[in-house]
This record gives sequence, C-alpha cells and structure tokens, in this order.
Amino acid sequence: MAPTPATKSPQVEPAGQRSVRAWSRGRAPAPDGQSIDRRFLLAAGLALLGGCTGSPLLGPFDGGVQVIDPSTAREVVVVGDVDSTMGIFDPSLVYFLDAPSGLMSYSSVPSQLDVHTHLASSSDRGATWTFLAEVNAPSDVMVSFDGGDPDCPTGTCAGRVIHEVSSLVDDSLDPDHRYKIFAHTYVAFPEPGGDPPHLRPDVGYLSLYTAPATGGPWVETKLVGWQSPSSFSSTDTALLLGRDLPALGDCLALTEPAAILDGASLALAVTCAYLLQGKPAFRQELLRSYDHAQSFVRVGTLMTSGDAAALGSPGGVNAADLFSAGGLTFAIVSPGGQVSAPDLPSFSGYAGCDVLTVDLADASVLRDGTAPVLFRRLVAANDTFSGACTYAEGASSAGYLMSILGAAPRLFRIYATGLPAP
Repeated sequence: MAPTPATKSPQVEPAGQRSVRAWSRGRAPAPDGQSIDRRFLLAAGLALLGGCTGSPLLGPFDGGVQVIDPSTAREVVVVGDVDSTMGIFDPSLVYFLDAPSGLMSYSSVPSQLDVHTHLASSSDRGATWTFLAEVNAPSDVMVSFDGGDPDCPTGTCAGRVIHEVSSLVDDSLDPDHRYKIFAHTYVAFPEPGGDPPHLRPDVGYLSLYTAPATGGPWVETKLVGWQSPSSFSSTDTALLLGRDLPALGDCLALTEPAAILDGASLALAVTCAYLLQGKPAFRQELLRSYDHAQSFVRVGTLMTSGDAAALGSPGGVNAADLFSAGGLTFAIVSPGGQVSAPDLPSFSGYAGCDVLTVDLADASVLRDGTAPVLFRRLVAANDTFSGACTYAEGASSAGYLMSILGAAPRLFRIYATGLPAP
C-alpha cells in the first residue's frame, strides 16, 4: 500500500500576526519508513504553486522543454564525501570558462536534523567531483520565543541549527575572504517517535561563510536577519529587514540566496516570502554589494508573483541561481506544480527549472510585453520533484546540474544534464 503524504495545511493567522508557522515543509513518508522533507516552500506556497498551467513564451534562443530522466542521466557523485548518507542537493557552481578547475557547494544530508554545506572541486569540466571541505556544521541550540508560539509553548525549546541552499562566489579581489558561501541558516525542532523534524525557516537568517582558501578556515557572518517570533532571527545580524533594507520590510524571511560577481560588485538574488492579500507568496528581490558583501543595497524586484504566474506558477517561483554565458546573464528559477517521488502519490512541489535572461543593473527580466521570456525549461521524467538547478560555463561536461528526489535511502540527488546554456 502506497504511503500517504502528510502535509500541514496552510494557516492564515489574524491580521497583524505575521506568524509563519505555516512555513513547515510538507512531509511525505518514504517506503522504508523514513520521511522526505519536501523542498522549502511555504505550506500555503505548496497550494499556490499547485499547478504549472500557463503557456510561457519561449525566447529567441529557445531550447524548448528538456526532460531529464534520472534512470539514464549521470548522477553527480562526490568522491570522498562519506557523510551524506541521505544524499546531496541544491548545488551551486563556480567554474570560469578558461579555468583549470572549478568548485561546487551543496547541501549534505546525513539526516534531516544535520543538513549543512559541503564544498567539492573538479578539474575535468564537471565530469567528476572530489570532496574538499565542510563549510559549516549543524549544532544544538536553545531557542526562546516571544510567547505563544505553538511549536514552543514553554517559551524556550531545544532545536537544531541547520544550513542549506548555499550559493558560492570566488571573489579574488577580496583575498582574505576570497571564497564566499551564502546560505539559509535556521532552526529545526525534533519530533517524537522518529518523525521528521519540524522545520522553521522563519526562525533563522541568511548567513555568509568566508575563507581565504577552499580548505578554510571558514568564518560565519550572520548577514541578514528579520523579525520573527524568536530573537534568534535578529540578534547580532549585520543587516535587518525593515531597518537596513526598508523595501523588504514586508518579507517574513529571505531564503534561496543566489550570488554572482558583477564587475567589481556582487549581486545577490533572494526569495522574499511575504503575504499577498493575506496569503503567502514569493517574489525575487535583487541586492547589490560594493564592499565584498559587508553591506548591501536593494536594486529592485527581479520577479513578482505575477511574473511567476505568467510562467504557469501562480504565487511565485523560488530557488534562483544566477550565471553568465555568452556575454549574457541568466537566472534559473524553479516553478511549482503537481509532482511525484519514487513510490509516493503526487504532491505539490518544485516542478523543474526555468531559464530567463536578466539585467542586473536594474533588476529587470527580458520580456515580451509584460510576460517574461522563457529560454529553456528543464523538467524531470514522470513529473518527479526537481529543482534547484545551477550552471557555470566552465563546467561544460556537467551542463546544468539539477536536484531530483530519488528513492530511499538516498532521497536527495543531483544529476548532470550535459546541456549547454541557455
């Protein structure tokens, strides 16, 4: 008998109470009794992303829709990574076109309470990868809430700090902090009886890890925080939504950072989760730093939830990645839809990767009229949960890398498509 996905219903709280308890990822039990954490989507976002129904306009470099079949595609294996027993996910590439080698950061998943960031290298254009370093580590934490939080009725509870959805930059003009990895750091609460943990992406912050060399030492900066039911999200952060980035004051949290060097500055795309007419939604915001990620200013909104609806993903897209190819800059985003995973009934989640061209100078997307122009759509065979994706010109053997859910025990997997940009 096929297991039934257990999802949390979206919760709409009274006006003025900007709780994001509803942000927990839906959960679906795997056939061997383990459980899958569906990718970070607002619980209500799962519903609003529940069907790619639009007909996006494909651009002049139309690569069409490519179906990636995990049974025939090349799975990415990181030699020397012995800890990621449940798999690897959410890659980010830096591999310059003429460089002799490149790097990949990714989420290592020993368990759902131990997600953290690893770094790997390749010297053969992404054909093979070798483990380099552990960038951060999960840790225990006691989290205090302002009061009345249903996940912590006593006011202070034991949790686990995890790190995921990394984005990697090689900033050679800042030698003491040359390697930069942005991530979403947040708290997961263990559940009794071995059930999957309750994730609280709102009780967290965007983190920045820097090192002078790939082997470290890696140092954390609590980069961007926000107001949440716990001061864990705002204490000692370099920037605070609303105070330092007033135009993002309505964001319940930021997630899925996507960084790229843009001349002498650094551009950072982030997903802002916010309430739209009382319902959770996503928009893509673009930030810029002129001082090697010590501070940021807002450039503008890269994609609205309306733009995402034009791509067939009502309510927003997520999991951005920024890359350059052929003198143009592109963004990859993941739309939502009804998807599947091995041995499970369908559920709402990431439904592939869309490629668009962007102008980082003014946070604009190439459009035909008002609709964004879609250059390529990658989807997994059998409507399998797929996304995020990443690309780098120098990793020509790998092509686009795509995260796709697999069968237990390695639920989280990355595949090389071999497809060139765009």
